[in-house]
Order: sequence, then C-alpha cells, then structure tokens
Amino acid sequence: SRVRPMFLSTIMTELTAHARAADLTGVKQLRDRIARIAAESKYWRPAQLLADAMYQRLCGQLEAACRDSEACIGLSEIDPDEPARVPQFWLPAVAGLIETWVERGLHEAGRELGTRVLAKCVRLEIDAPSQEVSRALALAHAKLGDIEAAVALMDQDTALHCACSRMSCE
Repeated sequence: SRVRPMFLSTIMTELTAHARAADLTGVKQLRDRIARIAAESKYWRPAQLLADAMYQRLCGQLEAACRDSEACIGLSEIDPDEPARVPQFWLPAVAGLIETWVERGLHEAGRELGTRVLAKCVRLEIDAPSQEVSRALALAHAKLGDIEAAVALMDQDTALHCACSRMSCE
C-alpha cells in the first residue's frame, strides 16, 4: 500500500516494546516499516539505524548492533548547530549501545558513555526520556560490582517516574 500510516509516533514505542520483549519478529516487522518511511524521508534515517541496531542485537550480531547504534547517535545527538536533527532517537540509541557493550563485556565503556550522556541530559534539562540511559547505566554499574550506584540510579528513576505520573494526573 502507498498509504502512509496515520500515527507514525507509535512506531518507536512499538519498536522499543518488541525489543525489550526480545520479540525478533516484531522488531523485524517494524524495522521493515521504518525502512520504507526512511526511504522517503531523510529524517527517519536515524530511526532506521536504531531499528537495525535492535534487530542485530537480538540476532546476536553485537558488533553490527554497535555500529548501527553509533551511527544513529551520530545523526541524532542534540546539537545546537544542527536544529534539523531528530533527537528522540538519540537516547534509545545510547541506551542500546550501553546494553550491547555490557553484553560484549565492555562494562567500563558503557559506564563512561552513560555517565557522560546523563550529565548532558542534566545540562539540557531532559528528564523522563533519559530513563532508558539510566537503566542501561545501572546495568553497567551492576556488572562492574557497584551495586550501590546501580540501585541509586534506579531509585532516582523511580522517583522521577512517580513525579511525572503525579503531574500528568493533576
């Protein structure tokens, strides 16, 4: 069909849900949909790279997943000099890269990236979207044996989630 989907915004939520559930078929189907959209719009290229990274990771192709995540980060990281960037792909790509590095045993690299990105999120006042990075960073801390830091990150995220939930209810 040549008809565009009416609600493109749900694609990334669906992709994340399928990836977290390790649903390879769901990720592949969404990856294919995103590739079709990206063929028509350069702004969806980072989304295509993110979907490719998630798919590669689930297939066990960790080096390819890292390359796609890094490419997505390069195209989507917030940059004041490039306002046309689409930053909503940046943080999921960072979280995915950290998780993939942890799977590859690169715990320290994951901790360094997560710490640097969360500091940038604080400077830019990005709260809720950074939770994916906090979760991945907590995993890197735990793998390095720093359980207290991992728990502190998760406690901080829980408090943020509760605060956001209260604000949306008011």
